[in-house]
Amino acid sequence: MTTRKRKAEEVEPTLIEPPRILAGAEEWLRDQRERVERLAREYSPHEITTAQDYRDSKRARTAARKAIKEVEDSRREQVGAIKDAVREFEAEVRDLLAPLSGVDEGYRDAIRAWEALVVESRLQAIEAWYVEEGGVVVEAVPFSRILDRWGAEGRWRNYGTNEVAIKEDLTRRVRSIEVDLAAIDAQHMDDEERMALKQDYLSTLDMSEAMGRAAERRRQREALEEDARRRREAEEAERAMREAAERERAEEEAAERAREEARRADALAEAQRARMYRMAIGQDAPDPTPTSDPYPDEEEPTRPAPEPGQASGPARTLVFEVTVPEPVVGQFVAAMRAIDGVHGRKVGER
Repeated sequence: MTTRKRKAEEVEPTLIEPPRILAGAEEWLRDQRERVERLAREYSPHEITTAQDYRDSKRARTAARKAIKEVEDSRREQVGAIKDAVREFEAEVRDLLAPLSGVDEGYRDAIRAWEALVVESRLQAIEAWYVEEGGVVVEAVPFSRILDRWGAEGRWRNYGTNEVAIKEDLTRRVRSIEVDLAAIDAQHMDDEERMALKQDYLSTLDMSEAMGRAAERRRQREALEEDARRRREAEEAERAMREAAERERAEEEAAERAREEARRADALAEAQRARMYRMAIGQDAPDPTPTSDPYPDEEEPTRPAPEPGQASGPARTLVFEVTVPEPVVGQFVAAMRAIDGVHGRKVGER
């Protein structure tokens, strides 16, 4: 590459003459100062002592005011002319440096473009060297991510930073990544949590931020688990209360049924005792013995004829010994009386 050098030249400044009206402004101002001083001496106010002096003072005041107006009108005219001249002069010199204003910008843009080209070429060569080195970090972290994370701190994009210095800094960064990955592997956490922490670190290359994200995930998970636990406890408590209420209601219903059955049993027993008492004293007849045909729709079964030589006299009378509980004596006696031909008497107690 050929480098062209330009010799610095000293330039004498060129004086720009002001407008002609500005050059005559000092002369006009000097003349007006002399005129004003002369008028001030000519028109000197004094104490009026006579009528003639009064009239002369009135005329002198009128003349002085006319002279003041003439000076003021001239001042305004001169100032206006100067302002117009200045505006015209400013318009003429406003674009004076326009042809030279692009020179500095052109050199600046060309220098920046060359520096950017050199820096980009240098970073491409370092990235190729990084990939060739290989290793776990190279497989997990692209060079661009390391450049974004530490390039500004190490001034890797500066034109003046040489390639050797960048490689040394890059090597230190890779070693620090390896140390951080080993620290993550040594953390006491499950595989899913460790994998999430490692992904956060590899995406940011910032251990503090990755640990912060892991802590936030753990906090959210614990909060969800706590909410789930509270919901389960609330549901279990509600279910237990509902089951207890159902058991209480069932027990109450069972107790009520038992009380109702006891009341019915008591009423039935009382009615039975009363009926047996009435039967015992002859106020109530026993239940009639059913006489209806047990086979209403069938023919009466034919009794077998006695065999020849068998006696056909009256049936024998059998005597039974029975034991009857006292509460049902009346019922037993009534039932026995209802059977034709059955007789008996009480013979004792046990």
